[in-house]
Amino acid sequence: MPKAWPIFFKLVQVQTQFVMPNTYSKMYCQTVFAVKYRKAVIQDSFKSELYAVIGNLINETGAKTLIINGHFDQVHCLFRFFPKQAISEIM
Repeated sequence: MPKAWPIFFKLVQVQTQFVMPNTYSKMYCQTVFAVKYRKAVIQDSFKSELYAVIGNLINETGAKTLIINGHFDQVHCLFRFFPKQAISEIM
């Protein structure tokens, strides 16, 4: 065995021992809340307040609300969350 072989082996061993791949994940979820019996009860007078309350509730869990919008009988929410969070904890 040549003299350079043990040094090369030690360098390779040190490099592979401490090099770890980084992981990064972005998880998105879209939820739709529908009004019971699909009645048109979400009025323009309180729609913006409703969206703000839903957004704050999602943000308090550590998730990030991206957009909330809806119609007269449903509300759509798009938010980003971390893998350590369960959707059931956010909702």
